[in-house]
Amino acid sequence: MERSVYWLLLSTLALLLVAQEKTDITHIASHAYAVYDGIDIYCLLLWSWLVEKLILDKWNIGTAVIYLISTTIILLVSRG
Repeated sequence: MERSVYWLLLSTLALLLVAQEKTDITHIASHAYAVYDGIDIYCLLLWSWLVEKLILDKWNIGTAVIYLISTTIILLVSRG
C-alpha cells in the first residue's frame, strides 16, 4: 500500500511537470504536442490490447474516439 501511494505521488508530479511545460510552448508547437498525445493514447491502447491481452471496454474505445475527434479539430483549425 505504501509503495502505491509513492508511485501515485510521483506520477502526479510528472504529469504536472509535463502539463506545465506544454503550456509554456508556442502556438504551433502546441499542435504538434496535441497530435503526439493522440498518437500516444492509440499506442497505449494497441499495446494493452495486443501485448497485454486487455479486453478494451466502452471507456477505452470512447477515449480513443474523443482523442481522434479532438486531434483532427486541432490539426484542421486555422493557424493564423
